[in-house]
Amino acid sequence: MMLMALSFEDSTESNLKRLSMIQDSVKSKIQLWKYEQQLEANGFTHPNPLSLTKLKAWCEGLAELIWTTRQQLREAGRLQNNNPILSTTGSTCGFSTSRVPELMEKVTHSLSELLSASFIVENQPPQVMKLVTRFPSSVTLSLLVGNQLNVQMTSPEVTTCIISESQAEKLNKSVDAKVISGGDIVNGKSKLEFNRDVRRLRAEFRSMQLKRIKRADKKGGVAPDSVMEEKFCLLFESVVTVGDLSVRVGLK
Repeated sequence: MMLMALSFEDSTESNLKRLSMIQDSVKSKIQLWKYEQQLEANGFTHPNPLSLTKLKAWCEGLAELIWTTRQQLREAGRLQNNNPILSTTGSTCGFSTSRVPELMEKVTHSLSELLSASFIVENQPPQVMKLVTRFPSSVTLSLLVGNQLNVQMTSPEVTTCIISESQAEKLNKSVDAKVISGGDIVNGKSKLEFNRDVRRLRAEFRSMQLKRIKRADKKGGVAPDSVMEEKFCLLFESVVTVGDLSVRVGLK
């Protein structure tokens, strides 16, 4: 009797579809947490808010599954290189690696998306920023999947710059848009490090202040000024390394 085994490719693709559904759900929960944070900043307290501890657990569990799948695909690619016969469709035990590069691209994209989605501003900067005045409290960022993926081993640096509202809109439309600083921030660098108290990766910015701001002049250019007449926001960016993968993450 001949036994038919599900091919490695089909099995992996099926798993990736399931992981994609889970990831969409986790990302929606993160967006909900951000929305609740905005409401809280405006004086509304949610009766049953989402906790970062729960979000972190979901992100880490998903990250482990995605990373394991990626490692399996890497091993499949290695076997293909060492044993070209395995790349033949219909090979022994249904193990075919002809689509491994395509699947590898998908799982790498999923991991990159999760890293970006789990990079959050835990404690927001003040809504009104005054020149040459320290922010009244620290600004704190967290990478919810960092501990699971050992991101802390490279101590990624997080940088801050201030951008105009128009710049923010361009970045929302295209991640490849050029970032043009709208001013100077003092103490705008920190490192993502493991915090034992909350057991997650954090970058804390202490004593931040807005040193200089640039506003658009009447001719459409950019001119330095001590008065901020436009809307601006802070952009936080970092390059996170996981194994052989480096991902640029950013949020505002």
